[in-house]
Amino acid sequence: HASQVAQLRRVLDASERGHGTLEDRSAYIVLRLDPWNPRPLDHFLLTSWLYCGDELVRKFDVGDKPLKLTEVKLEAIRVINGALEIAEQRESARSSPVIEFILPRNQMNLAVESWSMEEEDDLPLGMQFVVVIRDLYRQKTASQRAAWRERWERVGDGSAPSEEVITRWIACADQPFARGELYRDLRRSDVTGAGLTFPPESRIHEFRLGEMLNTGMPIAVWPHSCCHVLTGSTRQDGDEGLAFKEQLCRLSSGHPIRELPQIVQKLRLDITRFGDVTSGVALL
Repeated sequence: HASQVAQLRRVLDASERGHGTLEDRSAYIVLRLDPWNPRPLDHFLLTSWLYCGDELVRKFDVGDKPLKLTEVKLEAIRVINGALEIAEQRESARSSPVIEFILPRNQMNLAVESWSMEEEDDLPLGMQFVVVIRDLYRQKTASQRAAWRERWERVGDGSAPSEEVITRWIACADQPFARGELYRDLRRSDVTGAGLTFPPESRIHEFRLGEMLNTGMPIAVWPHSCCHVLTGSTRQDGDEGLAFKEQLCRLSSGHPIRELPQIVQKLRLDITRFGDVTSGVALL
């Protein structure tokens, strides 16, 4: 009967809305580090928020006192634990929480995903949760946000399966880019995700991370160390860097780009060593 069909449609609509709400209300714990004294950069102001989906649930009071990095780490873990408790009470812990760190550019290689929830367990954050980083400068600058949005439009909603989630790799053996050349290279090419086989801003590799970020590059991934950084040797293709690339390509092949945070979490489970912050992986 027509009235029964109408009633069924109302039930199905309500069910779909409820299902979408559960999917979209994951807990997002955001922590932002603002430089207190740019030179030397050794103190930061920490600000933190908890979102459930798009809803701001709590802004945490962490005070306005500048903190050293060791103090930032302790305060961040305290905030994360508190946010997880609140998310659990709101039933937002059904899906894995996402922890986002917004970092100054000269701290983009900070191994935040290797910070431990409990000192005794020494269990890295990145093994338990999706941990991503963002660029503080791009958050605050209109021209940078415009370039970032332009790149994200190429990604779309990220649901299309792709053979190569990372579309441009830069390896240890690649020659250093002259000033400005990396920016030109990445702006000319249709790159939506960049992968490095080495940590940026190291003396050996002479990679200018700022140039990559200025292009609006939405997605990038790199290890916090490579064999050249550890040994101080000259740049060349190293087994460690190539293994990192091959493993990430294998895990991500055929998957949509929106699954990259979970893919990187799996990679961290495989390669992160307890108590070794250099063994982690950064995901922008």
